[in-house]
Amino acid sequence: MKASVNHLRQGAVCQHWLLFLGIIFFSIIPDRAVSSEEILAPDVIGEGEPGENGKKADNLYIRPGIGSSRLILTIRDQSGNESSIRTSSFVAPFLDLSSRDQILADWYGFKLGVNIWAHAEHFEMRKQSITLFAATDESDANEFRYQATKPIEGEYYSIHPTAFFEIPLINLRFGFGVGAAHARFSGEAEFYRFGIPFLFRDSSRSEALSNTRLILLQSGSIFRGDPLRDYLIWNLDQGNHLELLGKYYLTRGRIHLSPEDLILYRFISGDPQYSLLDFIALSQINRERVNVRSPILLSTRFYFEYNWANLLVFRLSAGGPSFSSGPYNYQIRATNLAVMLNLKF
Repeated sequence: MKASVNHLRQGAVCQHWLLFLGIIFFSIIPDRAVSSEEILAPDVIGEGEPGENGKKADNLYIRPGIGSSRLILTIRDQSGNESSIRTSSFVAPFLDLSSRDQILADWYGFKLGVNIWAHAEHFEMRKQSITLFAATDESDANEFRYQATKPIEGEYYSIHPTAFFEIPLINLRFGFGVGAAHARFSGEAEFYRFGIPFLFRDSSRSEALSNTRLILLQSGSIFRGDPLRDYLIWNLDQGNHLELLGKYYLTRGRIHLSPEDLILYRFISGDPQYSLLDFIALSQINRERVNVRSPILLSTRFYFEYNWANLLVFRLSAGGPSFSSGPYNYQIRATNLAVMLNLKF
């Protein structure tokens, strides 16, 4: 509970810092250049200059809103195996920040411009899919989807300078940006499900563990940056290494079991060749804990916006970064459909 509270506090602090830095960053964006004609015509007031009431034009858009988000985190190990963890589409409130628009060109009412916008969101991923066999066609029949035993939770922050093309007649805007992103998350990922001894019920313990070891080696389930685990799996069919592996998993913290693990326990409990520690080892052997805090990443983003009465903004956006950390490669893809209030400051 204490760790959870600290996690929430850290997320809140990061969001407050993002808001604070964003306001400072957007507020110091220089005003557009003023031509000689505008200097000679005192009745022309540029965007961001004082008006009759002594106030400046809009420098910052704060857009509180509600949106349906979907995030997919793909983890690839060094042997090429992938684990894909995703959120269900969920509706949640959020806050976006955007700088005022800088119009670069105007052709018969069609506008080309740039702006900067920042986004932050919290996510929880519970649905996971892994590949059981190499694909033989374009179908996804080789994928196994299930509810993760332990979700991956984290936060994702991004800030993107974007270029946009706007059609004012229908209030529609298309934009694309390249900017910086930061992600941090922790949880559990699984890469491979086969290789459990009850598939070899007619075999002795030594034969079953030898077959399990070979399947794990072929699937690339070792050499993921944990030397002790790798050693025990490499010698899985020797001595009491399976039992030692179960003890090792217990020392790492809480054990999470899935419904499939209970089926496995049903088979093992009726076989005197396997102990409870053996069951713990076999239930966790293909799962890896991840705890990632990424550096500042290069991220892309594209979006479509519809502005209704300059009050509500409807946006569809997608993008995300790719990066490496430890023995894994990560790819985050976020899609968001949102409606936001368009508050100007």
